[in-house]
Amino acid sequence: MIRRFTKKVCGARKRAIALVTATVLFAALSSAAAFATEKTVILNDNGKTYEYKTMTQTVATFFEDNDIKLVETDAVSPGLLSPTYDGIEITIERAKAVVIVTDGEVNTVETTADTVEQLLLDENYYVGAGDSVTPALSASVLDGMTVEIERAKLVTFTREGGTWQEYSFSDTVKEFLQEVGIELDRYERTEPSLNAKITDGITVDIIYEKPDNVITFSNGDTITFSAVYDFVATAYTASAEENGGYAGMSATGIPLRRGIVAVDPKVIPLHSKLYVVAEDGTSWIYGNSYAADTGGAIKGNRIDLLMDTTYECNSFGRRKCKVYVLE
Repeated sequence: MIRRFTKKVCGARKRAIALVTATVLFAALSSAAAFATEKTVILNDNGKTYEYKTMTQTVATFFEDNDIKLVETDAVSPGLLSPTYDGIEITIERAKAVVIVTDGEVNTVETTADTVEQLLLDENYYVGAGDSVTPALSASVLDGMTVEIERAKLVTFTREGGTWQEYSFSDTVKEFLQEVGIELDRYERTEPSLNAKITDGITVDIIYEKPDNVITFSNGDTITFSAVYDFVATAYTASAEENGGYAGMSATGIPLRRGIVAVDPKVIPLHSKLYVVAEDGTSWIYGNSYAADTGGAIKGNRIDLLMDTTYECNSFGRRKCKVYVLE
């Protein structure tokens, strides 16, 4: 009894092993058959779409079997070692040749970046505040394009106690002042000079240096003079009574009008251009004058100022003044 039972058990084990072996073999054959089945592959090659039929097992062998060339900088998705399957979509993003110009250097790179901004990030180009990038950072990267980076220079400039900073693309101090809309006053200069080169971090000082023979009065008039005298001033009108019977005419034949003054030609030559103000320079200003007349009482440091009315003359009386001979 015992021996017969043992034989039955052994026979059952053999049949079970045979069944398992057959099942594994069937599964392997089924898998191999499925793997070798023709598959449809959708290829997007740099924006162009193609459809292929293939029995290859990986993306790499698919490319090899269809003679699709890649370069090192091309981006492939999914990866080359990924298995193929029916309906798989494979994307190739071809590298584009781009020229980058900055600081006088020209560099050609291969890139798969979509935008100029991403390109510069990938290639480790820093774009600082104020820098100019052409085309714009948001522009799409195209094969064969040139990207130019113009570096802005930070300029600090001072004027009349104030300090400002501006980013500039100018080459010289003169160009920088034009760029920011600054016009120098007649007596202003810059340090460094207008022809100095603009470099990043430079400071440009605008300095006001008025010569000793230049003066600005309270009414805003600025004059340049060659001599100054302390005179006593009186006033007269163009009437005949005050001009020896020659109404309205000066000794030089120039018609009398406000601004014509009588002087002693031995002190101030006729036809001199003058500027007459109060002794203190502020309390009254007669202003620009022309030495075109003389007078019997006008000797030495005396000057007679033409007024429009007798009332003005009487109100003026006699006053101390400064007479500037203009250049």
